[in-house]
Amino acid sequence: GLQNGKILIHETNKKLCLRNFNFHKNQVNSIDISSNMTDFVSTSNDQSIKIFNLSRTDPVLSFDHSHSDYVKTAKYINENLIVSGGYDKYIKIWDLRNVLSF
Repeated sequence: GLQNGKILIHETNKKLCLRNFNFHKNQVNSIDISSNMTDFVSTSNDQSIKIFNLSRTDPVLSFDHSHSDYVKTAKYINENLIVSGGYDKYIKIWDLRNVLSF
């Protein structure tokens, strides 16, 4: 992820940019890829968490204002759950089946 909010997917052997995701409004802080290797989660200083599928151009899910400050990180627990942490000092667990945090 970049400071301008872009996420670039590269093919490292050929040094070729395969995809460009430009949906965050501020610096991207973390990216984690799911175990199925087709989805990934990203976090940003724009207080959002976004879920992408590599076969789509738009986010699958977007949690805007998911934290009250920068979202530092998010990691897949499994295919249905993501844990996130932000500068607001909260850790949240997101259930992607119901789109809830608890």
